[in-house]
Formats: sequence, structure tokens, C-alpha cells
Amino acid sequence: MVRIEELPNTTPTTSPKPPSTSTKPLLSDPNSVPFPLASSANLTSNGNSTSDNTTPDLPPVLSSIRSQPLPDLIAQLNRHPLFMTHLDPTDDNPSLEALRALAYEGSPHEIATNFKQQGNESFATSSYRDAIEHYTKGLTALASARQKRLHREPIEGLSDGADTELERSRERQLEETLFVNRSEAHLKLSNNRSARADAVSALRLNPLNKKAHHRHARALLGMSRPGDALAALAISLRLFPADPTFETLRSKAQTLDTQVAAKERAQRDREAARELERQTLAAALRARGIRTRTTTPDPPDLEDATIRLLPDPADLQSILHFPVLLLYPLADQSDFIKAQPENEGLSEVLAEVLGSLPWDTDGLYRDMAGVECFMDTRDGGLVRVGKKVPLGVVLGGKKGEGSRVEVVDGVVRVMVVLKGEVEGWVQSVKKSRGK
Repeated sequence: MVRIEELPNTTPTTSPKPPSTSTKPLLSDPNSVPFPLASSANLTSNGNSTSDNTTPDLPPVLSSIRSQPLPDLIAQLNRHPLFMTHLDPTDDNPSLEALRALAYEGSPHEIATNFKQQGNESFATSSYRDAIEHYTKGLTALASARQKRLHREPIEGLSDGADTELERSRERQLEETLFVNRSEAHLKLSNNRSARADAVSALRLNPLNKKAHHRHARALLGMSRPGDALAALAISLRLFPADPTFETLRSKAQTLDTQVAAKERAQRDREAARELERQTLAAALRARGIRTRTTTPDPPDLEDATIRLLPDPADLQSILHFPVLLLYPLADQSDFIKAQPENEGLSEVLAEVLGSLPWDTDGLYRDMAGVECFMDTRDGGLVRVGKKVPLGVVLGGKKGEGSRVEVVDGVVRVMVVLKGEVEGWVQSVKKSRGK
């Protein structure tokens, strides 16, 4: 805007001096100020200068500021809402509280409109969480007015006779807009459930709100519910036939529906296969007379080291494989074998393991012929296990006799004892078990 300055009414009687052609700088010191403020020493009690008549007097407000130290001045500016650079939640700031109170002055419609505008400004700068907060405050103001009407209480900001049906209709329209806007902000943050809830709330107020239909479908797609999205879009397309935005969403929903159906089908197939394997394994154990027992509802996690049929877990004639825990009670050591076939004895695995025990520095266990193997029986006793007897025979027993041992918590436990220590170890075990 052009600034117009008035000319004086009288013409000067003397001609102005021609401009100086001197090259002398205007300021002898480039860092000095052409018209310095009077120092605090030359200020009167009201802050005005007493040194001479050439320095203009400062306004009273500036005079009081002029005498304050710079840190104090900055601290005061930081407490003013227009200049503050950070917000101190512990600071009791009357100016800030007054500014906040302004947001709640006026009728419910005016208050909610103000929050809607603030929300739109935050949304435009991608501050979606702030936008949601502003929209929520607007919705809260409208909901508060509605509750007061139900209880026949006076509504602040509405004078007598102003609470007309037209005013209530304007509030409902604004509430619808706030729900739709907040739904979009939630979608931007992938808050799909909240976005859907807001879209549904808007549709309750106005079933023909096109944006609410669109955001409802997008939220359902974000929740991986393409079937529900297709159902919702079928209604939307009846209301808005051949609308390209809804057609695009329906295409996405159909693609996602196909993908989800394929995943669900694959999941059902996997579950059916696991159930078949479980039943086949149980039948194989029963057919072989092998007993199992679980001592805890949460057995140790052995990952893939489980009792299973190989090579085909669904074939009853496949070979059973068992996890085996080798215990060395005299040395307080152990070894774990992930899969021991039922048709092999312990001799092969013992030959491999005993030859490389890092803790057997004296080589006492190195010779397989120098050790004996034992297992616990179901009645708390001990049974000697032949190292060359197939594990399936040990666990299942001889035909017609049944087995005295069992598999506990999915693991076969075998105790390896030096031959020369067997008698003393057996006696100590019996004594500890009260045998």
C-alpha cells in the first residue's frame, strides 16, 4: 500500500542547502548508532532524558523497558503469547489463559467453527494429530450444547430466543463436517478403526454425505476387510451411480478380497495339514505302544525338536524320530540330540558324542564300552537300556509285554553312567527315591 504524506502548508523562506559532496562517512564508527538512546544514568524517574532537548522522549511503556536488563526483557517476551518460543506447562500465564479462553467465547456453533478452522489449518500443514485435536474440541462443544438441551439447561453464548431450530440445524451440519474431517485426518495416520467410526457417525447425521461414504470404504480397506468394503461400496454406488472414485475403490476392494480369500484358504489348508499330522502321530504312537506324558501346561520350547514322523508326517508308516537328552549324572553334564530314529539304537549316537566331550578331559567316557545307559520307569525305578537295541523297541517294549518307560514332555531322557560307578550310583538313586 502506498503511503501518502501531507506536505506542509507553508513554504520555507530559505532555500535548502545543496547536498554535501564530501566523501567523509556519516558515522565515524560503523558500529555506532546515529541517534543513541539516552543512557540509564540520564533518565528521569519516568524514563525520559534529562541531558538535552535534542533526544526525543520515549513513550512511557518503552521508557520502563529501556531500563531493564536484556535477559529480563527476553524472559518477559517469552511469556507473551505473540513472542513465546516454547510453552512452559508449569507457568501460570494470565495472558496465555486469556487467549485460550477466547476460543470458547461465542455460541456453540461459533466455538466449533473456530476449532474447525484451526483443524483445517493444521491439516493443510500435515499436522494431522493437531488437526484431530481441534476437530475433537469442536465436536465436544457441540455435544455439550446438545446435552444441555436434553437437561433444559441454559447454553452459554446463546441468548434467549436464539436457540432456534435453524441454529440446531446449523450445528448438526457442522458436526457432520467435523466428523468427516476428523475421519480423513485419522486415515492419514492409518487410524483406520477411528476413521471408520467417524465416517459412520457422519453417515448417521447425513446418509447422503459422499465424503463420509468414501472414507468409510477406505477405512474398511485399511482394516483388511474387503468384503465389508464391497458391501459398503455397493450402497455408495447405488446412491452415486458410476462415480469414478467409488469405482476405483471397488476395484481395489475386489483385488484385496481375492488376496485375502487366498490367504485364508492357505491358512485353513495349513491348519488342516497340521491337524492331520497331529492325528497321524498320535495313531503311530498308539500303534507302537509308546506312552507319553506331559507334566506341565507349558513344556519347554524345543523349536523344531519334536516327536515327528519322517519323511512324511501324514504317513502312518513313516519313521518316528524323538528328541533325546543324554544326561551324565556323575559329571553333571548333558547333551541334546534333536532327532533319534526309532529303528536305531543309541550306539551310533553315543559313538559320535562320547568321542568329543569337551568337559571329559580325562577321557573317562571316550570308550563307549565303558558306559552303561539307564532310563526312568513309570513307577519311579530304573531300567538298563541296551545300547544296540532300537529306540522304538525300548520305548514300546516287546510285543505282549508293554513298555516300562515313557516319553515325558516330548523328550526321551537317557542317563549315561561309567560302568565302574554303576552300583554306587544306582544305590544313591534308590535311596533318594525311597526305594
